[in-house]
Amino acid sequence: MKAFIRIAVLATLATGSAFAQTPPQTSTRKVDGTDNVYIFRYGGHQSMFVVTPKGVIATDPISYLRPAKPYIDAIKAVTDKPIKYVVYSHHHYDHIAGGQPFKELGATFIAHRRTKERLLELKKQNSLLADVVMPDQVVDDKKSITLGGTTLELNYVGRNHSDNSLAMRLPKEKIVFVVDFAPIESFPTMPRRWSTLPR
Repeated sequence: MKAFIRIAVLATLATGSAFAQTPPQTSTRKVDGTDNVYIFRYGGHQSMFVVTPKGVIATDPISYLRPAKPYIDAIKAVTDKPIKYVVYSHHHYDHIAGGQPFKELGATFIAHRRTKERLLELKKQNSLLADVVMPDQVVDDKKSITLGGTTLELNYVGRNHSDNSLAMRLPKEKIVFVVDFAPIESFPTMPRRWSTLPR
């Protein structure tokens, strides 16, 4: 019985110290081995943005029920170049909500064709969130964005976490960025810290 109580107390202390070391709500870090690729973390979500001499390519606004300003401020802390593109990884609100402030800054939004179809259906039903931006350009199987000497490849690799998820590849930097991918016939979901995978 005493051993059980000791284990319970140790578990409580370990849990308590884990809560005491809660990471900051937002953080930005440069991806090792690159000069221009950054990961922005906002609570339990993360996005990638790429800085080029001609502007910024950003992924998911990740601002569902919270302001997008911290993400925009994080980009502005790194560069004074404009945000030219925002790429939606897939249509789920926890990733694409909050895009309106990016649109007001002049960004072009890109997503898989099915993402746009789903958002148009929500709009028709008057249930689209006000700060979700409709994609300006769509991807079927693949598309490349080239900006300031950097190329970002957008690839649809089939049904996964959604039927419209895009894998994003920076060939020169040898980085693949994916969001919420679940390996088929493997473990149920991929931890967020694996969202940037060297290739």
